[in-house]
Amino acid sequence: MIAALGSVRGLIIDVRDEDFVCMMRVLPQGATLGDTTIGNGSNLLVIEYGNGYSLRVPQSPRATPDGFVYQYVGLPPRIAVRWAAPDSAGGRDPFLDAALIQVRRP
Repeated sequence: MIAALGSVRGLIIDVRDEDFVCMMRVLPQGATLGDTTIGNGSNLLVIEYGNGYSLRVPQSPRATPDGFVYQYVGLPPRIAVRWAAPDSAGGRDPFLDAALIQVRRP
C-alpha cells in the first residue's frame, strides 16, 4: 500500500506497517491506495521453530478508531488499485501510476 500526505505532495511511501496505514486513513489530507493490507497487525509474537520455520501470531486485537477490527481481514485502501502479472511484464507499475496521479492533483 502507498500513503501520501496531501500537503506534502512529493511524499510517497510504500507501507507495510498496518498501524501507520490505520493512522493515515483517519487524516483528512492523507490518502492510502493500493491493495488491502494483510491483517496481521504490527505487534506480532514470533515463535521460532528452527530450520527457517516460524509462526507469527498477533498479540492484541487491532481496530480503527471507529471500531472496525482489521485483524485477519486487513485495511482496505481509500483508493483501490489492482495489480496483474501483465502489468509487470509490460514494464508498468499500477501502484506508482495511481500514486503519481494523486500527487499531481491540484
